[in-house]
Amino acid sequence: MRLKLVIGTAGEVALPAREAAAAGLSAEAGVEWSALPGMGVAHEAGQAGGAWFAGTLGAASFAEVAQLVASGLLSGALHLAVPAGPPPVRKSVFFREGQVIFASSTDPADRLGPVLERTGQVPAGTLERCSPRVGPGRPLGQVLVEEGILTAGQLYDAVVAQVREIFLSAFEARAGEFLFRQGPPDERNAVRLPERTRALILAGLKRAEAAEQRAAAEAPAPASTPTAGSAPHPGTGDSPRRDRGEGDVGRVTSSPASPPRGPFEAYRRLLRAIHGPMLRAAPTARERLDSWFAGLPGPRAAFFEGVRPDAAGDMDVARVLANVERAGIWKGAAARAKALEALEGLLAFALFEARNLLPREEVEALRREVHRIQMGG
Repeated sequence: MRLKLVIGTAGEVALPAREAAAAGLSAEAGVEWSALPGMGVAHEAGQAGGAWFAGTLGAASFAEVAQLVASGLLSGALHLAVPAGPPPVRKSVFFREGQVIFASSTDPADRLGPVLERTGQVPAGTLERCSPRVGPGRPLGQVLVEEGILTAGQLYDAVVAQVREIFLSAFEARAGEFLFRQGPPDERNAVRLPERTRALILAGLKRAEAAEQRAAAEAPAPASTPTAGSAPHPGTGDSPRRDRGEGDVGRVTSSPASPPRGPFEAYRRLLRAIHGPMLRAAPTARERLDSWFAGLPGPRAAFFEGVRPDAAGDMDVARVLANVERAGIWKGAAARAKALEALEGLLAFALFEARNLLPREEVEALRREVHRIQMGG
């Protein structure tokens, strides 16, 4: 069904009763509408899917947002609008308890045919021969099965590959807007991907890093380069490597870490919300928390060098990212994901300790506060 919305002089948007019923919406409940450029998401007002958070990829990368959804074991739909138009490319990834179960895209490269061709499952000539038989109610997959080109099982595997490709391609987006709306997932098209979401995110980070390298290689050369013996540009220090777009976060030896942002700020608030009550409730809480840091293996311990909760439970989580960058193994999106993974381990331990130390009613209140912060509150 396709609808055209007209804004009246009073600013009210009305949907006729027949069209509302056809869309599965009741006239009494009303509709909540969330929009991105070229894309709108409607839900009945008061549904469980009302909780949401949104932002731009300039504030948080797609990897950081996907990590937040996966680590929070959230269910719902993550919508992405990438400027490539007009109109913008729209991708949607559907999660069940933090795991990817389906994805859709308006990018022609993400359609089933191109995916089948790129993966070598169906030759381009065969796809061209079958394309005239594709039409409303008769999608490409059905035609390929009817023609005996694919079995039903092979078609399922192809759809799984398509969902995986849409998810991974989203990591290449460097600009755009995202919106995550929590709610029960639509199980009608759900598939089971071969990897867990954490492994998919790592694969996506490699895709993002490759895209960054291509962009750097295609960028025009600078107008001039410093001559030998010239003074370094103010603020660059003498570090042999500094990632573009990361500000001064990598200069941990000469300046404090940059303030956290995006998911890092969310982790800072989450850890403060958990550690604060624990430190106030139990004299041994700090020693118990320190035991987690003491038990980390060498490489992971280095991530948390100089990072400990203060008396209020606050923590310099941005320094975790700085420490990861300093290791020199990861950079850009990969470093951010590695830092978020390390913080997720600390968060899991802190929640476990909170359940052991706090009264049941405080644990329940803490659970609600953690959920509120994870949803962008």
